[in-house]
Amino acid sequence: MASPVVTNDLTLGPSIHENGTITNNDHIAVLPLSPSHGNLQARDGCVRQGTLNVQHAVNMANELQNNNPDALPNAPKRSWNTWSWGEARICIYNNYYFENTHVKRFEVGWVIRHIYNLCCNPGGNSMCAGSDSTCHGDSGLSLKAVLQNSAYSC
Repeated sequence: MASPVVTNDLTLGPSIHENGTITNNDHIAVLPLSPSHGNLQARDGCVRQGTLNVQHAVNMANELQNNNPDALPNAPKRSWNTWSWGEARICIYNNYYFENTHVKRFEVGWVIRHIYNLCCNPGGNSMCAGSDSTCHGDSGLSLKAVLQNSAYSC
């Protein structure tokens, strides 16, 4: 498989050449552009403050994905939405300064399940420290999602 080639046609902008070098005026850097670097991983972390009962997170995900899943709660710029079920709370942050969006309830349930699968149930553990992950608004904006104990506010 050939290495990807990315170029920028702007005369003042950088160029990434086929051999992996980047040129930007008088600055040159070498980047590895092997196919193995093409596998992107979500920027998730498996540590939050407090622990939560994983069944509460599963129940919340089920509720969001099965009860009016296509509803689009507003996610205005510089704000957050939150849902809670027992010990579990999911916080969805829109940290953009100028972009509003909406987030489907189904997407919120999906990100809860993603965090659960990634961090909360290794070996069937009934408790979880929660995690951060990313979900998306209906406009395509990336939104920060935090699953945590409901005793803590967003």
